[in-house]
Amino acid sequence: MKAPKWYYKREVELYKGNTKLKTFDLSYVYDANFKLSKGASYQYRVRYYIENGTTHEKITSDWSPWKGFMIPRKLGFSSNPNKKGFAITLEKINGITKYTVYTSLKKTGFKKAKTFKAKAKKKYTVKITKNYKKKKKNYIKLTPYISLNYYKGYSDFSIITPRALKIYK
Repeated sequence: MKAPKWYYKREVELYKGNTKLKTFDLSYVYDANFKLSKGASYQYRVRYYIENGTTHEKITSDWSPWKGFMIPRKLGFSSNPNKKGFAITLEKINGITKYTVYTSLKKTGFKKAKTFKAKAKKKYTVKITKNYKKKKKNYIKLTPYISLNYYKGYSDFSIITPRALKIYK
């Protein structure tokens, strides 16, 4: 008689805002039916399990701590030769309470420039006038703070400008 084959798997529980979307095996994340919305914040947790290939018996671990991330609708980064600093245009996303902005001359080694509260308006602009290099191209990193039922903390993912932004004054 052969020994049963065991399969090692990861299970994810995903919420959009405070609404549960689904619990799924991590190998199916790239399924065409699985879509994440722009302009939304998400929270998730993961657990590992092994499954017996013949009896389908499961042995599971505890769930991981909650984590969160967001997917922005559209962001605008701009600088004006006649004004000091640069501006970020944002849209309101439920579950996001504040943002922290970092700047750097490279895509690594970011330094904190400003933390500001998210506004209730649908669209708004924030001006950053400190901690950047004048007359040089700066990369800008934006990290949201998520506040939902199960997760409160900074997002696992940050938005970094795809190309450096020249700041004049």
